Amino acid sequence: INIMTYPEVLNHSLSKKDRNATKNLFTYAINLFRAVKNRKVFQVINSSAIHTAYLKVIKDYIQPVMLQLAILLPILETMELKKKSGLLIGIVYFFIFLMTSYASKMSFKLKRLGTERIPWVTLQVGLVCGALSGVFIYNEWWMLSLLSFILVFVVENLRKPNMTAILSDDVPNKILTSVLSAQSFYRTIVTSILAILFGFLADLFSIGASLLIISTSIFLFYHLIGGMKLKKL
Repeated sequence: INIMTYPEVLNHSLSKKDRNATKNLFTYAINLFRAVKNRKVFQVINSSAIHTAYLKVIKDYIQPVMLQLAILLPILETMELKKKSGLLIGIVYFFIFLMTSYASKMSFKLKRLGTERIPWVTLQVGLVCGALSGVFIYNEWWMLSLLSFILVFVVENLRKPNMTAILSDDVPNKILTSVLSAQSFYRTIVTSILAILFGFLADLFSIGASLLIISTSIFLFYHLIGGMKLKKL
């Protein structure tokens, strides 16, 4: 007996996995189509997904900002730039994690705004912070651009628990599972589109200009198809 072979249970057909992946993708697409037929449901999905997608795209551009800041910082001048930037990145992310954790803990205080206004107000704040970061990068005000970047992270963590609560409270239980899967699928689509646009604009102009254009475009897009407020379903 050849004891070096894999157990039979580990032998799976790749074609079967491909079929399952295709089936799951089809299911997500159907859920999304069913959800967006109802405008109010789409408002919930759009409001919940769009800021998360926005953050996922722009967060990859925070390290070049920190690198520029490391070059200009007068402290640790004798340290090699690679080590200096690595130390700065570690410190910044440490404080980001602390601040976002605290933001999540204190997110319940946003309830005083009302469930209809929370998605709109928080999205506005996040987009304004992103746009300001773009302006600061364009003008090479690296510290201000970094602070604006960090505020986008904070807004996301203030926003996320409240958006989850809105979905649970305002979406009927019979369609909640479909809405959640549709939201995830929609967020993936939006993230992919934004990543392509952001990279194209960053290459064509600059990171700062790309941030400003993308932030403004999302603001207008949300106005056109998302609506300013959520309504009870």
